[in-house]
Amino acid sequence: MFKRILALLLTAAMSVSLLTGCGDKNESTGGTPTAAPTKGQGKEDAGKENMWSDYQVDLTNKLSNPNASEKAIATYNWLLSIQGNYIISGQQEKVSDTTNEEFTFIKEYAEDLPALRGLDFINGDYEGVVRRSITWDKFNCLISICWHMGVPGDVDGGYNSSQDTCAGLAEALDDPESDLYKQIVADMDVAAEYLKQLQDAGVVVLWRPFHEFDGKWFWWGKAGGETFVKLWRLMYDRYTNYHGLNNLIWVLGYTGNATTGSAEWYPGDEYVDIIGADSYGDSAADSGYGGMYKNLTERLADSGKPAALHECGKLPKISALQEDGVKWLWFLVWHSNYIENEEVNSIAHLVSTYTNDYVLTMNEMPDFDALLEKK
Repeated sequence: MFKRILALLLTAAMSVSLLTGCGDKNESTGGTPTAAPTKGQGKEDAGKENMWSDYQVDLTNKLSNPNASEKAIATYNWLLSIQGNYIISGQQEKVSDTTNEEFTFIKEYAEDLPALRGLDFINGDYEGVVRRSITWDKFNCLISICWHMGVPGDVDGGYNSSQDTCAGLAEALDDPESDLYKQIVADMDVAAEYLKQLQDAGVVVLWRPFHEFDGKWFWWGKAGGETFVKLWRLMYDRYTNYHGLNNLIWVLGYTGNATTGSAEWYPGDEYVDIIGADSYGDSAADSGYGGMYKNLTERLADSGKPAALHECGKLPKISALQEDGVKWLWFLVWHSNYIENEEVNSIAHLVSTYTNDYVLTMNEMPDFDALLEKK
């Protein structure tokens, strides 16, 4: 009971105390290697801050946005370098989070914190998402933002609105003078202003809009692949070329069904940086979600894009990832009952995952700001 009361008393202002012991950006040695380093003596090793000491900044592989910031490019190249060597631990916060409940829970049992925090602009929580993103970025935590974007005209309508049908979407995207087209653009512009605040604060965002599109349960996927591609490209062009958002790494998140990776839904290499897929199936987790990984990466092999376990309910089985050569960049467990429900993720599984040498936690992340200063 005491532990539960403690978790409920934590607020967003307590983020810094939660992060105590998770490293100081000014003390990091930074760097990007041509080959990822090893952790040495595992989680008990006190020299975690030196893990990337031989790393040198790599800006070789460019993002889809030719004007992407150096920090975004450095982050992307680092992600490429760890692929198959590590997986980044990620946790989605609950909607409009004010308690850090999931993160308190993980630290309480695993004595560590995720290396990636997932956030959502849902219900118009723009200022809160920006505030929490800036706080956690200071401790080298990667920031991932999705958006359960309400149907056009109801941008802050939340989850239920995101599942409405947008009548006339296909026709509107071919007619920039239509009222619906103008409304879509106006709605996109709402979030863009807050992403600019993150850009000004030096925060790189793993931006994953219009997720689970091929599931066809959200308005942005109900009109089919061709229409979705036009919608994705519209946002990409608006954010990249009009708003000048150069801090975004664009993540395309499929569902885990049989069409995972289908080219019908793929916007094109010049509009995507990372591909991904979702699964909430227990049996898939036991094999590290390997079937979904194979389906996704084989269908989109020509793209050459790295892949992420975009969302999941159950923590993947790390031994299966390594044995089967499943090279997810990160896992992102959904919030609330998914991470805290013993029947979905046992405490033993949580602890074994976060203490596994293959899994990167917040303590083991490089400082990209310091890294760039030393290049």
